[in-house]
Amino acid sequence: MACGSGETFAFDSPAAAAAALITHLSPVGLEAVALACAAGRVLAQDVHADRQSPAADVSAMDGYAVRASEIAAGEATIAGEVRIGCEPPTLARGQALRIVTGACIPPGCDAVLRVEDALVHNDHLRAAVSLNPGDNVRRGGENIGAGEVVIRAGARITPGVMGALASFGVSTPNLHRRVRLGILVTGDEVRPVGEASPRPWQLRDSNGHTLASMFGATPWIDVLPPRHVVDDTSQIEHAAAGLLDACDALFLTGGVSMGTRDFVPGVLKALGANVIFHKLPQRPGKPVLGAIMPGGKLALALPGNPVSVMVTARRIGAPVLAHLGGVRTPEPVTAIRLVDAPPDHAPIWRFMPVTINEQGHGVFVRGKGSGDVVYAARAVGFVEIPPNTPPGGSDLNTFPFYPWIH
Repeated sequence: MACGSGETFAFDSPAAAAAALITHLSPVGLEAVALACAAGRVLAQDVHADRQSPAADVSAMDGYAVRASEIAAGEATIAGEVRIGCEPPTLARGQALRIVTGACIPPGCDAVLRVEDALVHNDHLRAAVSLNPGDNVRRGGENIGAGEVVIRAGARITPGVMGALASFGVSTPNLHRRVRLGILVTGDEVRPVGEASPRPWQLRDSNGHTLASMFGATPWIDVLPPRHVVDDTSQIEHAAAGLLDACDALFLTGGVSMGTRDFVPGVLKALGANVIFHKLPQRPGKPVLGAIMPGGKLALALPGNPVSVMVTARRIGAPVLAHLGGVRTPEPVTAIRLVDAPPDHAPIWRFMPVTINEQGHGVFVRGKGSGDVVYAARAVGFVEIPPNTPPGGSDLNTFPFYPWIH
C-alpha cells in the first residue's frame, strides 16, 4: 500500500507489520518448572484452585469471636482464644473467645467484635458499638471457589501470580519454555568491543550488545551469545542457518537495504524465507525485513545503524517475541505528553528518542540521526508519532512511549 511519501509498502504501520508476523507464528512449547525458578516466566496452562479461598470462614480483624445477639443483649465471658493455624474450639453460650486476624471462626460464632470496639473488665466483655451477624468475618470461598480458574494461560508470573500459585499448591507450574533468540551482526566494518584501536573506517560491535541487553533480562527469553560475520554471502548463510537450527527467532543487523553489499535479504530467501515485508513507512528503520523461516521460525533483519536497531527491535521485535513466548496479556503502552511539538509533518511513522523530565513529560533528545549511538544512550526510550501529525496543540502532543527496557 502507498503512503504519503509516494512509496509502496506491504503494511501501513509498524503495528500492522508485527501483527502480520504474529499470524504466521505459534507459541513455543511448554515445560514443567519448579515454582522457585518460575518468576517472570509465562504460564502455558490455566491454573485452577485446588480448594476455596479462604478455605473456611475467618476473622477479618483482631478481636473477639462472639454471638452477635448475645453481645447485643449484654455481656459475654472471655473463655479462651482462637489461635491462627489451629483448629478452633467451639464457642459455648454466653462466652467469647479472643481471636486474631486470619484465624478460623469457631463453631457457634457469627461475628467478630474488634479490639477497639470492645469494653473488657475482669474477663467480662461488652460491645461499645452495635454488632450484626457476619460483621468482621471473611466467608469461606469469597475470594474464589474450588475448581475455578485462578490465573489464565499466557499470564506472566508476577509476584502476585507467584503468591497465588503457591497458595493453591502449584509447586511445578507448566510454563512456556524460554524463547531462544539468536543475534547475528553483519558488516566488514564491525570489530570486537575489546579492539583497542579500531581504524577510522571500523566500528566496535554495539548492535550485538544492544540487542542482548534489550532482551537478555526478560525471564522468558534465552538470548544466545551474539555472533558476527563479515559481508560475505556464504558466511552469512552458514551462520544464519546454524542459528536458525538452534533458535526460535533470529535478529540480524546490517546488510538489509539496497546496497551492492546488502546480502541479508538474498541469504534469507535462499534459506527458504517467506518474506512478509521488506521496508516499512517508518523512520528510522525503514529497510527492516520480517520473514517466516522453515519450521515456523522468525527472522527479523534490522538496518545496521544503532538507533534503527534499537527502535525497530523494540517496536516490532518485542511484541512478536512476546507472542512466541505465549504472552497473552498485551504490553501496557504509556502515553506521554511531549514538552515540544513534533518538528514537521512527516508522511511516515517516526520513532523519536526522548528523556522524561521531573513532570513526567517527554523531552526530545537532540542527535545526528540513526547512526548516532550517543543519541540513543542519552534517551530512555522513544515516542511513536503517526504520519502527518501536525505540530502544535497540547492534545496533539501526547504519544505512545516505548522504554528501551520493557
